[in-house]
Amino acid sequence: MSHDRRESGFKRRTRVEEALATLLDDIEPHDRVETVSLGEADGRVLAEPVDAPAPVPSYD
Repeated sequence: MSHDRRESGFKRRTRVEEALATLLDDIEPHDRVETVSLGEADGRVLAEPVDAPAPVPSYD
């Protein structure tokens, strides 16, 4: 029995770059965008960045 941690667990390992390429090849972004009220926005993802018009809070 091997005690080398690198040989335990998964039988085959994939490099991060290869796994990411495989994932990105298999998914398709959707173009659905909808406007909802702030109360309905909980748990959702923004379609684009949002910048505040002024610093909040206005002090350090």
